Formats: sequence, C-alpha cells, structure tokens
Amino acid sequence: MKKFIASYRPAFTKRFWFKLTLVYTVVSIFGIKSLMSVFDIIIHYRHFNEAMQPAAVLATVSERMKPIRRLIESGALATQDIADAPEIIDDLMVRENLVDNSVADHIRESSDATASYVVFGEHDRLIAQRTKNADERIVTLLTAHRAAVAGGEAFVLEHLPDSVYINIPLSSREPTSKGRIALLVTAKFSLAKQFNSDDDWFSALIPFVITLCIVLSGYLASKNLVRRLRHITSVSSAWREGDLDRRIIDNDTDELSEHSQHLNSMAGQLKELLGLKQEAAIQDERTRMARELHDTVKQNLFALALQLAAINAKAPDLGEAKHNLLEARHILKQAQEQLVGVISELRLIGPKHEGTAVNLLTLCETIERKFNVPIHCVVSQDLMLPDSQFFVVSRVIQEGITNAIRHGNAKLIHIRLVESELRFELLIKDDGIGFDPTLPTTGTGILSMRERAASLPIGTFSIDTAVGQGTTIVMTWEEPFNDI
Repeated sequence: MKKFIASYRPAFTKRFWFKLTLVYTVVSIFGIKSLMSVFDIIIHYRHFNEAMQPAAVLATVSERMKPIRRLIESGALATQDIADAPEIIDDLMVRENLVDNSVADHIRESSDATASYVVFGEHDRLIAQRTKNADERIVTLLTAHRAAVAGGEAFVLEHLPDSVYINIPLSSREPTSKGRIALLVTAKFSLAKQFNSDDDWFSALIPFVITLCIVLSGYLASKNLVRRLRHITSVSSAWREGDLDRRIIDNDTDELSEHSQHLNSMAGQLKELLGLKQEAAIQDERTRMARELHDTVKQNLFALALQLAAINAKAPDLGEAKHNLLEARHILKQAQEQLVGVISELRLIGPKHEGTAVNLLTLCETIERKFNVPIHCVVSQDLMLPDSQFFVVSRVIQEGITNAIRHGNAKLIHIRLVESELRFELLIKDDGIGFDPTLPTTGTGILSMRERAASLPIGTFSIDTAVGQGTTIVMTWEEPFNDI
C-alpha cells in the first residue's frame, strides 16, 4: 500500500482522505461482521438458557430413555441387567447422534456439560451410579430416597444454580415398581466453548484482530501528524519569543511540509525586515546626533576659536600667557578636527543607503585629507556589509591608518577589502618604519583592533611587521549562512 501511495505521490490532503476512507470502509465491513458475530453469540446464549430449562432437559432425558423403557416394559431387559452392565446408561447419556435432539446440542456446543446419575432398582435399591468427580453434596443429593413420579420431574436447586435435577422412572407403565434414575446435569455457558464448537469461529475472530490493527495503524499515523504539528507549534512559539533563527524541519513532500517551508521563508523575511528597521533606526539616531553635534558643539567650538583669535589680535603682547593661548588654540583646532571626524563617521555608518564601497572610499578620502598622506583604497563595488560589520571594519581602518601615520611615519598606505565565497579579508599595508612585535606596546590600538576582529563571525586578526619593513594588518571573517 505504501508503494502504491508513493508511486502517485498524493498530497497531504489526498493521502489523509485516502487513509480515512480506507480505514472507515474496512472498519465498517468488519464492524458489521463483528456485530453479526455478537448477535450470533446472543442467539446461542438464548438457546442455551432455553435448553437448560428443567422441562427441556427432562424431555431430552426422556427421549434418550425411550429404548431402555421399551426393553424393560417388554421384559427383554431386567433392572438387574442394568446393574450388571451400567455402560448401557452411559452409552445413552453420551450418545450425540440422536435425531431431533437440538436441546442437547445447544447444551453440548455452548458449555462443558457434565452429568452425574444414580440408577435405583425395585424398592429404591441402588444398583448403578456414575458420580465420578462429583462432590459430596451431589452424591448425597442423588442417593437420597425420593419417590418416582410418572412422567418424571425436573427442577433447579437453589444451591446449584447451573444444574438441573432430574428424577425419572425406568418404566412409564409402572413408575414406582421398576426403579428410577436420579440425574444431575451441570452446564455453564462458555464463549470459548462456543467458538470451538462453531465451524466459522476463526472468521468471527478475524474482525476483532483486523479492527485492532486498523486502530493501531490509525493511532501511529495520527501520532506522526501530531508530532509534526507539535514541532511547528514549538518553532512558532520560539518565533513569538523573538528567536527568529529557529526553523521548521520537515522533509516530507505534502502540503504540511510546503506550509512549513512558507513559514520558514516568512520568518527569514521577518528577520530581515526587523534588521532593516533596526538599521534604519540606528541610522536615524546617528544622523540626529551628528546634526545636534554640528548645530551645538561645533558652533560653540567655532565661536570659541573666534574669541581666542580676537584675544590674540587685540593683545599681541601677552608675555607668558602667549604660549598658553597658542596651546589653547592648537587644542581647540584638534577638537574641531576630531569633532568633524566624529560627525562624518556618524553620517557615514549607513551602508544600506549608499553601499559599503562608497562609504569606505569616502572614509579613506576623509582620513587622507586630514593627514595629507596618500591612501589607495580598493573595495568591490557590489560589496554590502551589515551595519555591525561595517562599523567594525571602519574602526579598524581608522585605527590602522592612524597608527601607521603617527607611529610608523608612513608615506603611503594601501587598503583592500575583498569577498570570496562568503569569506571577507581586509588588508592594511603601509611603508612605515614598522616595529618589533615582540616588544610590549604602551597603547591600546592593537588590542582594540583584535577585540573588534574577535566580535566578527569567525573573525581573525594578524600583524606582520619588523623594524624598517613597514606593517601589514590582515583581518578576516565569514558571513554566517542563513538557511531560510
């Protein structure tokens, strides 16, 4: 069946309804068969109860006793002959091929019936008995003196509800002089005996077995469906908590699997959208900060520079204060330059708007004008970095260039940023005087660059330098692959 389904590759809905229809059809067929078997058992039980009525049992025993009665009444068989050959009664009691004996058949087919009896001769003298495996109460009951009644008598004992007591004379003409038989028939309805006696018992049992297998198969099929739905619920709950990196794993080929793939795509797009909104918010905040710095701090510094210039012009002879004034103007100029650089960086951190290549080239040009040192910057035009990575790259470039100029006395700096199969490499090379990497450094520039590189995905940082040979900085990192 699985090969048949797989050959046509039904979708989830078709396969579900196919299984449902198959299950209901089979269950209906075998359910009807099971009900028929139950009704058959009920009918047998009713026939058994009718057969165990005292009158029915008495009629059956009387029918079995007819041959003996004829022989006794004709004189061909004496009571003593029964005493000498009790198997005559045994043969009649166990014979199963009597005609029109449906009552006995119902009792024999539906139970493990037992019969214990005692034969009395003339003057109620015990001449034969069959009480094997009978308890003391039954033996006492059967051997007790009781007058014979014409036609016989039958009744159910209160202390033996599954038994019928029969007291029947050996002769219908002379019921009190020819002797009698005291018989106790015990039978209890048994389902096992009913199935064993039924020629079609196996077919009656098959529906229950098949129904059980179908129910088990349905449970296993629903268990797989419930497991997949629970997995989807678990992942969607993680999305609701903000973990948009979780994905639904479903390798099936039905509609539910397709729906899961759509949900994965939606989660990826939602994560990208939230990232864009976050980047836009960051860019807006940086732009606002740059504008505020330009309109407040920068203007104040410019006003302060004018005031210092006015003091220097109006009071040319300041004595010792002249040196302090010049130093203050120098510090103010540095502060203005640094503020301009900060404002440029705040406006620069937005690669989604202008592109990574344009922003990095602009950064290099700004630093080149600031220090008046040639900087050759090579960046792929289609390169696009997230804000977080672009921020790290720009800071490392600034720190590397600053160190090369201030400490290495570099006259030419080369910068290259390339991408190859989701792997990025940043190279900063200068022609400065270099330094001995084995000696400890007093500044924190190199340590800061190492820490920034470590913050990148699988980031590495290395420095190749020696005294008089310039310095080469290499930083690499990889872009994590998002399986949407």
